[in-house]
Amino acid sequence: MQRPAELKKALRAKMIALLKAITKERRMRAKEAAVSFLLQQLHAYPTIFSFSSRPFELDLWKLNATLAEQTRLALPRVEGEHLQFYLVRDLESDLVLSSLGIFEPIPSRCQKINATDKCCILIPAIVFDATLHRLGNGKGHYDRFLHECPAKRYGVGFMEQKVDGLIPTEDFDERVEELFFF
Repeated sequence: MQRPAELKKALRAKMIALLKAITKERRMRAKEAAVSFLLQQLHAYPTIFSFSSRPFELDLWKLNATLAEQTRLALPRVEGEHLQFYLVRDLESDLVLSSLGIFEPIPSRCQKINATDKCCILIPAIVFDATLHRLGNGKGHYDRFLHECPAKRYGVGFMEQKVDGLIPTEDFDERVEELFFF
């Protein structure tokens, strides 16, 4: 019988291939729907902890740009084994491409911020299931961050990222509280 880590690895590879196959037109429709819906849905939160999308993920650049203009955007930076979030005011000058291929805040240009129960966090994943579990990239950065995070947790992605079955889980895996698919 396969261990959860092996099952996760196989599911991750299958789902990344599926995500990479999503058409440009489908991606554009999903991006526009996400921006419109999320700006309306999250209007009451003074700070939104978002993420910089990788090429196969739902593109949140336009949403993040709007939140930055409103001084409501926090983005993560991987520091060691942990995520640290920073307030970002200008996507063009406050971010740098990391070794992981993700745009991250430049600490000298952005202020560190901690999550509170008055903010929310948009959480990426490779796949989500009906029990609100997520499968990320396998590094555990979000699981460690979410373990002590009091913010409202929203999983965000393409409709194709929801599976009917259950994702293999381990004790350290953290759930989201609600899912938004586009």
